[in-house]
Amino acid sequence: MSELSVETLALAKKYTDEHGGSGGGSDKVSQKTLDAAKTYADQKDAATLQAAKNYTNNAALNSYIVTDGTEGTITIGTGWSNSDPHTITVTAQGYTVTAKTMVSILPHAGTIIQMRADGVQTMYITNNNGTLTAYAVGNKPTVAMTVPVLYTEVE
Repeated sequence: MSELSVETLALAKKYTDEHGGSGGGSDKVSQKTLDAAKTYADQKDAATLQAAKNYTNNAALNSYIVTDGTEGTITIGTGWSNSDPHTITVTAQGYTVTAKTMVSILPHAGTIIQMRADGVQTMYITNNNGTLTAYAVGNKPTVAMTVPVLYTEVE
């Protein structure tokens, strides 16, 4: 039998104690329970490994390592392009954007209400080598908005 983790042994002991196994509260765990716990752990590890492989096989996410984010704001003006999706260049306020900065909009109620009133289906921001562009799908906002964002550096 291969080596078991402390967590697996603790689960096996708990199972044994709860189901009237060897010792009723002693530190002894039956070999059958250990074998069952090991089989369960192996299956769980295999499923976790497969999920990790599925995640890392996603080409869009494969190269990103995310660091802690910093909250801030971006003011979005009214000079949107006329074609859908509508675009406008935006500038980060109080944050130095690099080519590896990802900007996520964290809309508050005011932003959502304005977007709905203007018929904006969704809004997002892209980064092209440090130049930020906001996109509005559907319609474009009719007023300038200061929206909360999360700046995250990815590698």
